[in-house]
Amino acid sequence: MVHGVYGATVLLSNPLMGHRWTQSLLRCLVVGVLATSAQATELKTNTAAAFDRYTRTTETQRADDLHNGRFFVLDSLPEPARRESYAQLRQGQLYIEQLHLKENGHSIPIPGGLVHHWVGVMFVPGATLSQVISVLRD
Repeated sequence: MVHGVYGATVLLSNPLMGHRWTQSLLRCLVVGVLATSAQATELKTNTAAAFDRYTRTTETQRADDLHNGRFFVLDSLPEPARRESYAQLRQGQLYIEQLHLKENGHSIPIPGGLVHHWVGVMFVPGATLSQVISVLRD
């Protein structure tokens, strides 16, 4: 399937295909193939339960972090990495990390599902909390 779509994409970018209607037809075919291959599925009870467990564990761990003075994810980093990350934030860089939550040292399985758990931190000099919240809600 991916090879076929890639082939169509290469074909559409070929300068020898000068007819616009041919390009449009091929685009429609590619979209049609992609649309018919996508199927909706129902969320299974065990998948939802595992995700709820993942969420509860995340919230518990975050509460523990806050209780122990770790407000940002950066505060959990070892000292040299934490200092460097804060310095990079002050220089306008972003901190982005994919999180891999563990419970009792083991990953939490999500049968029939995937969790993409990312966190990002950005420093906006001179911004107030109300300004940041306003932008986030917009």
